[in-house]
Amino acid sequence: AMNLAVIYGAFADQVEIQSFRLIGGAAKARMWQQMLADVTGREIVIPNHLEEATSMGAAITAGVGVGVFPDFTVVDRFVQSSTVVRPHLENTEKYRELLPIFQDSYRALESIYERLSDLERR
Repeated sequence: AMNLAVIYGAFADQVEIQSFRLIGGAAKARMWQQMLADVTGREIVIPNHLEEATSMGAAITAGVGVGVFPDFTVVDRFVQSSTVVRPHLENTEKYRELLPIFQDSYRALESIYERLSDLERR
């Protein structure tokens, strides 16, 4: 969840993100839905047909890539959602305080990741 917040932060200056569509195993667990909403401070939208979400996303991406669709706004024509999880703002504030600590701990481990990678190359 914190990694998603880091990725979101990298894009936030360039594009406005109102919500995230969540698919996969985490989409089935209410706890993960709420945590992701709280960490990102954005609504989490759960598609009605989770089993089809990956293939539908691939088809829409291909359609945009070859020019069949002008952009990704067409997703609403093909994917319906019934569940929207809104962030609890008091939790979002706590996560915002924790995010810099998370980022520092990640950076502190970079040299360890490099050492582990070096072991794999041997």
